[in-house]
Amino acid sequence: MSCPRNTGFLVETALVAALAASCAGARDVSPRNGGEAGAADVGTATPLLAAAASVDITPTEYETFRDCGGDDLCPGDRGYPGPDEGEADLIWNEGEKFLDCGIDRLCDVDEPGYDAVSNPDPAGDNFDKSANPGGTEGNRVFDTIYMGGFQGVVLIPYTGKPIQGVHDPIFAKILVLKQADLTLVHISFDVVGLFHKYVNAIKRELHASTGVAKDNVIVSSLHNHEGPDTMGIWSPPTDLVHDNKGVNQRYILKVLDNVVAAAGVALSRVEPALLTTASAWLPSCVDRASGVLEEFPDCAEPPRTSLAFDPAYDEPILARDSRDPYVRDMRVLAFRLDSAGTGKTIATLANWNNHPESLGSLNPLVSADFPGYVRAYIENRFGGEAIYLNGALGGMMTPLGARAPLWSDDFAPVTDADGRRVMTTAESSFEKAMGIGYETAHTACEALAASRPLHEPALKLETAEIEVPVNSNYRNLFTLTDYLSPRDNTYEDPQDLSKSEEERARLVALCGQSGCVKVPIHVIGIGDVQIVTHPGEAFTEYEVGRSAAAVAYGADGFPPYDFPAIEGLRGRMCGAHNMFFALTEHELGYAVPESDVLPADHPNYYEESVSAHPEYGDIVYGALLKMVDSACGR
Repeated sequence: MSCPRNTGFLVETALVAALAASCAGARDVSPRNGGEAGAADVGTATPLLAAAASVDITPTEYETFRDCGGDDLCPGDRGYPGPDEGEADLIWNEGEKFLDCGIDRLCDVDEPGYDAVSNPDPAGDNFDKSANPGGTEGNRVFDTIYMGGFQGVVLIPYTGKPIQGVHDPIFAKILVLKQADLTLVHISFDVVGLFHKYVNAIKRELHASTGVAKDNVIVSSLHNHEGPDTMGIWSPPTDLVHDNKGVNQRYILKVLDNVVAAAGVALSRVEPALLTTASAWLPSCVDRASGVLEEFPDCAEPPRTSLAFDPAYDEPILARDSRDPYVRDMRVLAFRLDSAGTGKTIATLANWNNHPESLGSLNPLVSADFPGYVRAYIENRFGGEAIYLNGALGGMMTPLGARAPLWSDDFAPVTDADGRRVMTTAESSFEKAMGIGYETAHTACEALAASRPLHEPALKLETAEIEVPVNSNYRNLFTLTDYLSPRDNTYEDPQDLSKSEEERARLVALCGQSGCVKVPIHVIGIGDVQIVTHPGEAFTEYEVGRSAAAVAYGADGFPPYDFPAIEGLRGRMCGAHNMFFALTEHELGYAVPESDVLPADHPNYYEESVSAHPEYGDIVYGALLKMVDSACGR
């Protein structure tokens, strides 16, 4: 049978399952259970055990610079002639002065215990070619960490936005679940993304130190645009002194070591837990006439992005869709785990879809963006560890251009004299990030507070490894960022002459000339919660579905475009609360439905330019459909 790449999008809904299953099978989607002894189907009479931990991964070792341009004069400096080229652009341009005091950002005279004669280098960080080649003070190298997001992908000439300080800490959050012989470790990072190179390192080290099966260690990224570049594509990759390949290796390796150690401790602390689950609609729009906040399905949503601010439609808040057709997911899902012994909260997890970029492109300070505020509110309300996971945020769910209700520092909503909610006016601000975060957390917490614990919830896990073709751009990106690590063995190269002629021919037929990436996907069950994982930024339509839509671009110079209906995964899943964990096990960019792929000169083409392959979205979607049907007994 010939398998169309637009699986399920150009056929009637009734045919989606059969077609997706047969075509996904062509790529060897073979679910395997997650238990060391076939324990994915454990009985519900077995207690659910849980533990959680938090690791601060905020960068502390980096140098900063004076963003004053080539003359090194900023406003307020004596003789300041006015701005020159490169000044205040957040980019470190060649010739701009950096404080070469080492990664502690303290020059000798500022280090505790300094004495010009007896203790001239208290920190022991002065560079000496022979005696201290690893020293960073006075080495004439800008030892910085670059931020991830907004600068574009692999800019030429290579530039980057160095971290200039910290606004709020970023974390790795660890959740351990255990039932009978099945142990699941989920780790989520407040970073823009992690390639499989680092994900696999975590799995290997944790398996070696604790015995937990690699399939049972699941790693997600928040896609945080206000944290360090952990992918190497927003940084100069030419730092041969430190062999950084765009990623600060000193930082990332320390983070990985600390997270593996903390996960091992969490595994030793599991205890019987009660599970409470809930879902709720977020405030989704503002009625333009009354100023009243409304939820789905009452919002009047526009059919395309350019109409989002038309007075004929309600104003979208918290998040908007920046790509046609207009599809948003405004449902927050959550679960809470409480100690069965003490009643104290172990962990609360909230799941929603929105790019963590509410601070915009001009912020040089490390922050967890709005998810940090989500967690702060939840931990203030319930205690324990709070975890936020992003869902299908591609295509593109963004806070940019969407206002948010104001909240005060003491977790209270701000209202006017008539009792109506006051909205933010400051775009790209911490005020807005707080509003999005607290509103999201408040909605989740209220829903959880109204729910009761489940009786004997079952833990289940199925994993499948799929092959995703990559285009030449992604292949070049992987090479540039040193992703193609032989140790990981996740990249299948049809040009590898060590492979047999038959194997190379098979890979070309399956993957094309640029090869395939092997990546795991998962279906997880926790009581009445069902979760699917995705290795990138899936379009929201894949999660919640959409009706057929026609968009007339008119003055844009493009003909009308027909977007076919898509059946969302959430509607096929069988949990009461169906979650979607994005950027899990990899970051393969935007997963664009093949039916939606646009020409390169189209104004909405951005997502295609940072996608692993035009077929990637449909391949993962078809594989997840098959796994969900299997997990749901269909």
